[in-house]
Amino acid sequence: MQAFGDLMLFLAMFGTLSLVPTGLALYFVRKSKVFWTLFSIVALVFAATGPIAAARVPHDTSMLMFFGLPRVLGAPLFCFAFLIAAVLVPRDPDRPFPQSIRGGGWTLLASSALEALTSAYAYFCLFVLGRWLV
Repeated sequence: MQAFGDLMLFLAMFGTLSLVPTGLALYFVRKSKVFWTLFSIVALVFAATGPIAAARVPHDTSMLMFFGLPRVLGAPLFCFAFLIAAVLVPRDPDRPFPQSIRGGGWTLLASSALEALTSAYAYFCLFVLGRWLV
């Protein structure tokens, strides 16, 4: 049991520390609008799987539960990653703030919000209700 706790600590620290080089990589591809558009679409599709993974499933679909648990546990990390990516999206300097975000910035913010909702639901079920995912 202690080894599992150490594994979870390692994965959390590795995931958190890997946000720095990922942010640098995203900073260097700021000029590519095609990349940001595709990245934001993939991020939104990926974030949409969070509520699906958190939903209660029948017992005969154990593979969905097998992949759903790490998906829900990784939701806070993906929330921060999508938020960092939304901050790094290139902006158009000639336009005012809301219209200056281009290349999928609003889509990345929506992805971050979906991940935050998935994390909040998991937190509510685990710590308030006292059981794992209603």
